[in-house]
Order: sequence, then structure tokens, then C-alpha cells
Amino acid sequence: MRVGLLLCDHLREMLPSDVRSYDGLFYDLLAEQHGDLDMRVYDVEIGRLPADLDECDRFIVTGSRAGAYQSLPWLPRLEHWIRSAVAAGRPLVGVCFGHQIIAQALGGTVTQSANGWGVGVRTVPVFSRGLAARLGKPSLSLVYSHQDQIAALPPGATPLAGDEFCRYAAYKIGGRVLGFQGHPEFTHPVGRYLLRYAYPGLSPTQRAAAWNSLQHPTDNRSVARMMLEYGA
Repeated sequence: MRVGLLLCDHLREMLPSDVRSYDGLFYDLLAEQHGDLDMRVYDVEIGRLPADLDECDRFIVTGSRAGAYQSLPWLPRLEHWIRSAVAAGRPLVGVCFGHQIIAQALGGTVTQSANGWGVGVRTVPVFSRGLAARLGKPSLSLVYSHQDQIAALPPGATPLAGDEFCRYAAYKIGGRVLGFQGHPEFTHPVGRYLLRYAYPGLSPTQRAAAWNSLQHPTDNRSVARMMLEYGA
């Protein structure tokens, strides 16, 4: 299976030394679910995007420290590519920033949330029977690492999961586009490392609660299977 990873940040100084790369986290997650994975990485920040939508069977837009609403030269190009991919019916998944920029490119709104940082393992209710069936339960648990959120979904989008803190934790658009605010590619050790060295402004109480949450299991494998199968 040819998976195009639109890499929107390298996160090199944000990751533990034993993690070889941010795209490596995605490869490890997805290769565990598909033994014949051909992952092609496109460095979006330096202008590299798939020139031909037939280069891959499906595409994933990664997380980033950038805000979807910022004035960065590579963001309009990425949004244009997203609209082209969706118009062509290509299976597309967004993770964290990717989840946000897909929504924005298609007419939604992204803002920095007044709720502050969402970090650690968070469990949100699932609205969709289909998603609940895939997970085997009516909730979705992933490692979170975000301050921005989708404030309004684009036309035609259906919310799949969320709560008062993060209203749109997952959504779909038609049968080809999925978005997840959480990070299925982040392992528990990555989450713990980030809690040591990231998230300015996070109070000691919030940091301790997030640390304790990282003993809980996540649905990263179930989400990985969806990332590889949705829209096929």
C-alpha cells in the first residue's frame, strides 16, 4: 500500500533521542497494521507536495507546531492541494494540525482555544455508531498535544467524537476524509517526554494530571487501521 505522508513539521528537538524522526512514528504505527507499507514522505514546509494524486493510494496530513490560521507561505499551497485531493476523491486523513488544516481548507474555522492545552491521554465520547463499532466501545482515547481547535466544521462534515473541552475531536467528510485531533502516532513515552519539556503555561497541577493519564491505554491501533482502510 502506498501511503503519502504530508509532513508538516519535523519536531526534531521535541522528540526523545531514541525516536529517529517524526515520520518514523507514523511509519511504525502504520507498518504494524500493514506488512506491505510503502510510505512516501513529502516535506510540506519546504514546498514538497505530491505532484500527481496517483502517486499514492491515500494521504495523511501530520501534526505541526504551526497554526492553521497563521500567515506562513506553505499553508495556502497545502490548502489548495487539500481541496484538489478532496475534489478528486482521494482518501485523506488529518492528524491534529492536519485535522485542523483540512477543515479550514474546506471552509471550516480554526482558532486557539480558550480552553488551553489539551495534553496527555484524553478519552472523549463517540457520536458515530460506525466509529464506536470500529473501536468496540463508545469512546475514543488517544494521546493529545494541542492548543488550537476547530471552532466550526466545514460544510458537509459530520462530527464523530468530542466533548466540552474539544468539541470536534474527530470528524468525517463523505466517505473519504477523516480527521482526528489526537495523535495516534504518539506513544506513551513520547507523551511523557513532551510533558517534561513542552507546553509553556501549563500549571503543575495540569502537568501532573496529564502525566497520570499516560498510564491509560489508547486506541492508536484501531485508528491506524482506519487510517489505512477508510475510503478504500
